[in-house]
Amino acid sequence: MKRLLRGVVDFGDGKLTQDQIAVSWERLVRSGIEWPNPDERKLFTFIKEYVQENHEPPNAAAIRDFFERLNELTVTEKLLDVKAVEVYTRTHYETLLKSLLEEQRGKRFAKLAGEASEIAIRGLVVGAGKNKRRLEGADAANDYLMERIQPLLERPGVAKTGGNLRADTGAGWEAYVAAKGGAT
Repeated sequence: MKRLLRGVVDFGDGKLTQDQIAVSWERLVRSGIEWPNPDERKLFTFIKEYVQENHEPPNAAAIRDFFERLNELTVTEKLLDVKAVEVYTRTHYETLLKSLLEEQRGKRFAKLAGEASEIAIRGLVVGAGKNKRRLEGADAANDYLMERIQPLLERPGVAKTGGNLRADTGAGWEAYVAAKGGAT
C-alpha cells in the first residue's frame, strides 16, 4: 500500500513528474481500494481532502507539516516509509493497483464465503442494532451470499449488470465530480 501512496506524493527528489502524479492519483482515487493500515488511511484521506480543496495533490512537505502540527508522529514516520519504497508509474502503477485490489477482493470473498459456511452449518448472528438477526441453514446462507456478492463481482472494465438506482446514482455523481477535478 505504501507503493500506491509513493506514486501520488512528490518528495522533491525528481522521481515523479506532476503529470505522473496526476495520472496515478486519478487511478488511485477511482479504485476504491481499502486502507487497512490506519496511518496509511490517514495519509490517503488527507491527500484526498487536499485535492478536493486545492485541485492538486500536496507535496510531502505539506503532508509532513500537517501531521506534525497534529502531533501525529506515527503518520509522519509512515510518510518516511512511503518515501523509501520504489516508485511505480504509468502501467506499472496500474498493474500494482490492480494486483492489490484483486488481493483485497479475494480476502473479502474468503470472508464472505466463511460467513455463509458458518450460517449453513451452525448459524450466525449478523448485523448490528435493530438489524441484528440470527441466520441459520443452507437457504439463509445462500440468501446471505447472494445479497453480498455483487460488489465482489464488479471490477473495472466489466459491465455492470445490476445495482441500486439511488446508491449507484450517488456513486456516478462522485465519479463525475472526481473526473472534473473536484469542482461541482
